[in-house]
Amino acid sequence: MPEPIPTAHGFALIYVRCKFRWTKRRLARALGWKDPSILTRYERGKLELSRPTLLTILAPFPLEDPELTVDALVFAYKLIFPEWPEEPASPTALTVEEREAINHAALRAGLAAAQALYADWTRRKEAEKAEAARREAEARARL
Repeated sequence: MPEPIPTAHGFALIYVRCKFRWTKRRLARALGWKDPSILTRYERGKLELSRPTLLTILAPFPLEDPELTVDALVFAYKLIFPEWPEEPASPTALTVEEREAINHAALRAGLAAAQALYADWTRRKEAEKAEAARREAEARARL
């Protein structure tokens, strides 16, 4: 029997744990668990991992916004590894190939939009800070 693949929540757990370079043993200890193998079962999809349980497991990590982190990782997982029925349910239903083409286009558009927003907001914030520094320097020069 093939190994179960991680679910979206399992993927989020694996990603955060690896990002902070925590072993399963270290995380289990931080959670007060004696047996870290439950984390393996969650990560591999052998045990169902709900969002509330995942947020509890991620509590020891220094995440600024755990809910946003989970939502972003789950969203990315579902875009990258979508699950669709093999056969269309009706003649007007989209085929797997059509869904994949739409999914890839949406992914590319979303990435482009996120990159553009990030660049624009970074530029604006830097300009704000430069203007504030200029005003402060002018005020000091008048003294």
